[in-house]
Amino acid sequence: MEIPYFLVGSERSGTTMLRLMLNQHPEICFHHEFVYSVDAIKADGKFPSLDFYEDYLAGDRVFQMDNLEVKNSVDYAEIVRDFLLQIQERANKPIVGATVHRNAQYLPSIWPGCKFIHIVRDPRDVTRSYVQMGWGGHVWVSADTWLKLEKELNDFELTLPEDSFITIKYEDLVQNPPRVLSTICEFIGVKYRENMMNYSDNSSYSTPDTSLLNQWKHKATKYEIGLIEYKLQDMMLKYGYELSGYELPSVNAFTNLRLNTIARINRFFFSLRKYGCLLKTLDIVSRRLLPIKRFRNWVKKKMDVITNKSLK
Repeated sequence: MEIPYFLVGSERSGTTMLRLMLNQHPEICFHHEFVYSVDAIKADGKFPSLDFYEDYLAGDRVFQMDNLEVKNSVDYAEIVRDFLLQIQERANKPIVGATVHRNAQYLPSIWPGCKFIHIVRDPRDVTRSYVQMGWGGHVWVSADTWLKLEKELNDFELTLPEDSFITIKYEDLVQNPPRVLSTICEFIGVKYRENMMNYSDNSSYSTPDTSLLNQWKHKATKYEIGLIEYKLQDMMLKYGYELSGYELPSVNAFTNLRLNTIARINRFFFSLRKYGCLLKTLDIVSRRLLPIKRFRNWVKKKMDVITNKSLK
């Protein structure tokens, strides 16, 4: 296997659309969410034990969907590299890549010399989307998620050779796909192909629609926009996103507590509507009151079925 390419960036930033475009290229196989390659690695970068990783994979929703073989090995990195090799062999293409939404800093320890395509989107749209998906509960909390990941990626980029990391903006990709895709293809070392825009023929994703850009301008309140910019203005300006000009709110300890409480309540009721009262109750019991492994796995698999159906 030649060096792989990893698509990084926050969720709801256009990673799926870009991944589908890249996968249409006759020379590129680009896999979906591959975070199970790094999520079990400890914070200090130490690889997990093979027994622990086997248990982790047994409960990982995406890995179970991928239907990959866990081959006998004494080395964690070898197992993970083989997963990507199996994916590449299925596609029978010379270049392979995958999407990894977090913990990208661990990937070079598994694939030395791997390269990264970073996509960034206006966080005023991303944080709203987090709330709509039931992940954030409120834009105030969702802003922290976006900021944490982007800071990690910025710090990580500084540790890499200059030709190993490229950043593109979602808005540029939607407005001029051929130009942005040509830049990415040059980075990968292949020629841009027009058929990369045919991804909508075999997926549920439509072609780029400029009318969907900057939805925050008419779907978010001035107060919500102000809260987002209060937290994210420095990083927004770094990426070239102009501030709205709205007055930034005054946020004290009480306001912070109130907004975080609202977010927790909203997340709980979103989850209750999604999974139903019985399954949500079993989820809480299996995590906090009766954390028996088989019971927890059974509950999680029931929830995974619903989660899979809800994804686009």
